[in-house]
Amino acid sequence: MLKLIEPGKAERLERILIYGDPKTGKTRLATSLTGRFGEILYVASDPGSESASSVLTPYVGRLHCVKPTGGDTAKSNPHVDAFEIATRDWKKDFPEVRTLIWDTMTATALDILQYVATSGQFSQTAHVGLGTPGSVEHQKLPMQGDYMATHNIISRLVDFLFKQPLHLIVICHATYDEPKEGGAVEGGPATAGKATVRSFPGKFDAVIRVARRASGGAPTAGVGGGASTVTAFTERVGIWSAGIRSGHATNPMPKVDLQSDPINLWEQYDSNFATKEVVS
Repeated sequence: MLKLIEPGKAERLERILIYGDPKTGKTRLATSLTGRFGEILYVASDPGSESASSVLTPYVGRLHCVKPTGGDTAKSNPHVDAFEIATRDWKKDFPEVRTLIWDTMTATALDILQYVATSGQFSQTAHVGLGTPGSVEHQKLPMQGDYMATHNIISRLVDFLFKQPLHLIVICHATYDEPKEGGAVEGGPATAGKATVRSFPGKFDAVIRVARRASGGAPTAGVGGGASTVTAFTERVGIWSAGIRSGHATNPMPKVDLQSDPINLWEQYDSNFATKEVVS
């Protein structure tokens, strides 16, 4: 039987994508959340992210860290690891957890791409191999079919994450896609290759780009020199995608300059977009 839900009467489970260049504070932003996000299951996919060194001290105590094996051993399977995390009943084991943060989906996608290529699921002979077969350093260079398979795997993985009864924040690095046969350049989140730069953001209700810009000036790549401000953009600027689905005629917070504790963005976000929680 279908259950009818009156709009505005149920809590909104957030589906948020955060992306940007390295060292722009993506992890710090994603973990500096307001109280309604509760305890956090933190999937530390990026190398070294399990140290939580980018997380501000007041928020470290909220984290429950999970570390996928990635490509740590010759027999590890990042595909299986990722789906085990995405489909596990986390509310049963950790009932206090209300938010899942995946940091980063870019690292997960690249691990899966390498696994798909090296396992030879599409071709045993066409790949160029590097290293000694069976050793941890052995790998095969990915081909087009491997990229297509990885794109499908990541899309399916996110679909399962959306089924979790948790708020979801996915972090990605930034890249851009320049069509070979003309057309506009599009900047967005990086997964494996550039084929999903245009499609991946559409899965999420909110897409936030984090960029460092010279004080009073335009966004800059990386940290750079001189005075700068880290800004979270929730509307497109140039080629870079961003946006928030909401009932507002216009976006009430198209960009937010982040404070040293970037909870200021989430306070504005909650004020403008969060619905009241219904307790049954």
